[in-house]
Amino acid sequence: MGVLRRAFILTFVLLLVVVAGLSVALYKIQERHGQIIAAESLAVQRLEVTDRAALLLAEQREAVTSSIFTPFDRHRFAQDTATFQELISAPFLSVTVEGRQMQDTILHDQRQFSQAALRLPAHPTAAQVLIIHNTGDALGSLLLSFRTRHTVDLVALHTSEEQQRQLSIIMIIVTNGVILLLALAGFALLSRLSRQQSESAALRATDKLRREFVAFAAHELRNPTSAIKTGVSLLSEPDVDPDIRYQVVASITRSTEALERLISNLLAMGRSEEGRLQLHRVAIRISSFFDNLLAELSIYHPGIEKRVQRQLPDALVDADPEYLKLVIANIVDNAVKYSPPRSPITVTGEIKDRMLTVHFHNPGAGIPPEELPRIFEMYETSGTAPYSLRRGVGLGLYMARLFIEAHGGTIWALSQPNEGATFSFTLPLAQIRPSETAAMSDGPNNPYHNQVG
Repeated sequence: MGVLRRAFILTFVLLLVVVAGLSVALYKIQERHGQIIAAESLAVQRLEVTDRAALLLAEQREAVTSSIFTPFDRHRFAQDTATFQELISAPFLSVTVEGRQMQDTILHDQRQFSQAALRLPAHPTAAQVLIIHNTGDALGSLLLSFRTRHTVDLVALHTSEEQQRQLSIIMIIVTNGVILLLALAGFALLSRLSRQQSESAALRATDKLRREFVAFAAHELRNPTSAIKTGVSLLSEPDVDPDIRYQVVASITRSTEALERLISNLLAMGRSEEGRLQLHRVAIRISSFFDNLLAELSIYHPGIEKRVQRQLPDALVDADPEYLKLVIANIVDNAVKYSPPRSPITVTGEIKDRMLTVHFHNPGAGIPPEELPRIFEMYETSGTAPYSLRRGVGLGLYMARLFIEAHGGTIWALSQPNEGATFSFTLPLAQIRPSETAAMSDGPNNPYHNQVG
């Protein structure tokens, strides 16, 4: 009996020692895991700053390229330069001597690039713009190299999690042989581990989304930029045939439109998701607004004015013109990509309960029923667009939903196999005072006629 007692006491003490040792080991692993999470969080912050700076630089490079054909907004360019300098000057971006040197080089080169761009004449030549554009390309490559220094080490994060998981399982098995207090302590440590794993999962998801966004932006910006660069090079040749020159100018115009729409969409989406979307709402006559917008879109989609058959009421809606442009342009662009060439796209409208409902119907194969509930989510597409060379990335309809909901409206889609699809959205009607109603009869000179922002 005495031997069994001593064996039990010895076993109990050994269990306590083992539990104590496991507790110390687990605490140290958790402490190191917390340091890894802090380091990865800082890396994500650095990626956010460099990504914002890269987007600003891309806008500046596009503005320099477009200065051959459109007025150069020097004030905005200078503001973007100041913002870029502020972002890259952040002290937490670099902790090594080599990193700070690269940081100083980027700041210096960007100042040189900005100063050269601001010295451009009002009507620069292609050669003048090409030199500055090449400088911007070199600066973009240097910024990308600087960004790769701050990648998130997910392998270390996963290894730390796996060590904690294995050690926690062993500790739970051991604590089953000890008193309830030690068992409760083990469960408390496991609960703490679960919280840290949830934080790690959220961090991995954020990093994955950011990498997807950067890859998308780089891909979408590269194609029109390359087309513009090639077109500018051709136009710089002295003996270019007039017909070819016209085609090149048309190609550059379409690429510029694509870049402007992409940048506007991305900036607006970012402001919306951050809660900084500010609507400048005015009374807009939807029929004339739509006609004017189709004229603008004809540069990007030749013949779209004749292809779209519209029957819209003569109504005034309360909306922000710029964001309403983005909504309609994205829906029309989607209809063009998913309907046969030269097939009619029907746009109709109706008024009910102080709301205007607009319907866009396009023929074609339609949207598969299993994909219909998700088409307004980010990065969701209904397969490859059968009638377009441009592959969708699932942002247009997502942003249309954000902007319509910001106006207090709703957006939805209906589709049947082989019968096309119908996209619809609602907007509130404008509240017009009696004095303003009288002014509306003045025709094109009144403040509500042909209001397009």
